[in-house]
Amino acid sequence: MSACLDSCAAGSDAQRSANASAPPSAAEALLRELAGAPDDPTLPFGLGVHDGGATVSARLLVAPALVRRLRRRVGRGGVTADGLWHLAFALTLERIASRDDVVFGSLVVRPDRPALVLPMRLRLDTMGAHEAAAEADRLLAQLRRLAPALADPGPQLEASWAARVHAVFCCGAHDERQLFDGSRPLVACVQERGEEVALVVKAPVPTQAELVCACLEAAMASLLDALARRSSRPACRLEVLPPAHRERLLQTWNDTRTAFPRRQPLHALFAAQAARTPDAAAVVDGNAVITYHELAVRVGRLARRLQALGVKRGERVALCVERSPQMLVGLLAIMQSGAAYVPLDPAHPVSRLVSMCEDSEPRVLLTHSAVPAAVQSALHVAMPPGAGLLDLDGAGELDADAPCGSGEADACADTDAGIDADMDADTAQWPAYVIYTSGSTGRPKGVVVAHRGLVNVLCCFRALLDVRPEDRVLALTTLSFDIAGLELFLPLISGACCVIADRARAGDPQALQQLVAQAGVTLMQATPATWRMLLDAGWTGAAGLTALCGGEAMPAELAARLVERVARLWNVYGPTETTIWSTAQRIVRGDIHAGRVAIGRPLANTRTYVLDRHGQPAPCGVAGELCIGGDGVALGYFRRPELSRDRFVPDPFSAEAGARMYRTGDLARLHEDGTLEFLGRNDHQVKLRGFRIELGEIEARLAEHPCVREAVVVADGEGEDKRLLAYVTARPGTPIAGQQLDDEQVDAWREVWSEAYAAAPVGSAANASEDQFAGWHSSYTGLPLPPEQMTDWLQHGIERIEALRPRRVLEIGCGSGMILRRLAPRCERYLGTDVSH
Repeated sequence: MSACLDSCAAGSDAQRSANASAPPSAAEALLRELAGAPDDPTLPFGLGVHDGGATVSARLLVAPALVRRLRRRVGRGGVTADGLWHLAFALTLERIASRDDVVFGSLVVRPDRPALVLPMRLRLDTMGAHEAAAEADRLLAQLRRLAPALADPGPQLEASWAARVHAVFCCGAHDERQLFDGSRPLVACVQERGEEVALVVKAPVPTQAELVCACLEAAMASLLDALARRSSRPACRLEVLPPAHRERLLQTWNDTRTAFPRRQPLHALFAAQAARTPDAAAVVDGNAVITYHELAVRVGRLARRLQALGVKRGERVALCVERSPQMLVGLLAIMQSGAAYVPLDPAHPVSRLVSMCEDSEPRVLLTHSAVPAAVQSALHVAMPPGAGLLDLDGAGELDADAPCGSGEADACADTDAGIDADMDADTAQWPAYVIYTSGSTGRPKGVVVAHRGLVNVLCCFRALLDVRPEDRVLALTTLSFDIAGLELFLPLISGACCVIADRARAGDPQALQQLVAQAGVTLMQATPATWRMLLDAGWTGAAGLTALCGGEAMPAELAARLVERVARLWNVYGPTETTIWSTAQRIVRGDIHAGRVAIGRPLANTRTYVLDRHGQPAPCGVAGELCIGGDGVALGYFRRPELSRDRFVPDPFSAEAGARMYRTGDLARLHEDGTLEFLGRNDHQVKLRGFRIELGEIEARLAEHPCVREAVVVADGEGEDKRLLAYVTARPGTPIAGQQLDDEQVDAWREVWSEAYAAAPVGSAANASEDQFAGWHSSYTGLPLPPEQMTDWLQHGIERIEALRPRRVLEIGCGSGMILRRLAPRCERYLGTDVSH
């Protein structure tokens, strides 16, 4: 049977010859079969054309019982063994290429001529098993009938299908060295020798050839079962994964059950810790230190005030404060009162704050004098009728200088007991907070997170990071970002100390470095942007620091820089809807490869699934939607039942009654060691010239370049005019071509300046040598604005900016520099940019 194929290479050479002697009817028949097929190729494991590098191969003996079943089925007539094996290969491709409409090559033998690889297309979403088997037999018979007439496919046929065929299948015994000629990523073959049937797969590294063999065998078993049952289910829904592989994906790697205080709310854990270590430092804010006892007393007082204002269990209390100990007091007191907190960052646009306030309908708004009066006023107007407003500065008994008797902590504990006395076993399922995230419609949506999910993730990280009383955790993140909860609450349930970074320090890399060093911070969490800001400012690291990086994808180059500067580095991932973080990966030097950094494995009491478009587990190495189940899954979106039903769905893989999972909309894939790799959003794909393109893939490759710090790729235009545009930020010190301007270009810009300002009237006599008001025209009359009016505006603007005491200023559109000249001498750094013509 080795005569079936002298070599795939010989067949490929024949197909690439210049003549087109085949009868038009044969070529046209094949073209008709491909009509309507996707333009982009069926890519196994997302692989493209093989580049001639290393390959892997696998050989699997099909189970004898399955071979006997197949032969009995074929013996009853109606189907052929070759047709069923081709269909099994199509089912395997459907799963490893993530598509229902598959196109692959079938090796067709011709007498006295080289074998041909001809295209075979199967629509697995429109046919049941019987129909699909009959269709496979029909297509095979057609290919074998047409092949002798195809001396050469001709340029029209080859152009139509050659780019689509990236996988080849054949039935028959062959020299295994001839199965792979490097022209296509995947070649699979069924070989019969007596009673034995073997599956042979050869593919480039890092394709999992063994998995392809196992999937082929499993697909055949499922296919025979479906034929025996006369199942009408679409063929694409048949099980292809080997049982052992499926078990590993769904159960083994999700065996994360860990004991934690499932029935306790967060504030109860804090109260217990305060009782154990009353004199230990709980919060550091600048030079001020607050002990656990003092913090517990303030929390208890405010909780009672909230209850006196009518706050009831399950209601919401909005908190709009600057970063300070009052922020922590407010958060804990709101939860202790039985309500859920709604964080409002005063630095956010007022319109967004108003929208969140109107949507959440809080019972009380907590704020203080550090919040601008305009923001407070707007929020007060947005509050529902009958809602209360509590100024934390004006609450006398909450003042830090108010007397704190030693017995008051006990009184607070008694009050806590009273507050929680009527709570049942579902206490931990009461909302802890409602936090707003951006919606695709532009309308923010509130995510309702329960105490159980919050307590679980905190207890998980306490164990994972081995947080101890001597640790100091930096609270850096804005309260409106859910990950702030880890920074604020993790130390308070661990006996450690929370170091609060105010807004100015959080955004200043030099001040942040000083704070980390002076406060002795041992645990710091930040986004990649913040870590990059520190590194670019010359931060040399901290030998005893545990660093967490999350909130967006972590580039490998950033991981490589960070891992050298900290004691431990973790990459963390998780959407707001599954409570702060859901996976974590310890990063070590040897694990950092080009491109992406793994996001790790699921945390305690968390289940992660990579699912295909049919909701079935995707094999290792295949991209799919990341879905997350477990105790961290939020209760849903606040008053958005339809959206909640769409994103929070039943978990079909959990044995727990009522288990749910969250559909993240993120693309991921599993590696053979069980770690997850984040690939981007599933809506971050574009189709260009018929090819589906993941923009995140291009961004990652661009970021691998040693001169590129960051990259963003967007699709521009429509139809045939659509193109991809890449925007990159260069690393500091990177030589940029054309950076040095020649004299001719400088002269051209000087002419632009002269035309705009040389003959223009200047400002008042007092600043005639400096200020140029050319181009400042009234939008009503179109006439130049009076110099006196411009001078008053300029002076007023300067005074307002100076009142903020800026240290670093970026001015976009600096023009003649009339603001720059006044402010720059008072700043550490001033960058002015303008548009040139």
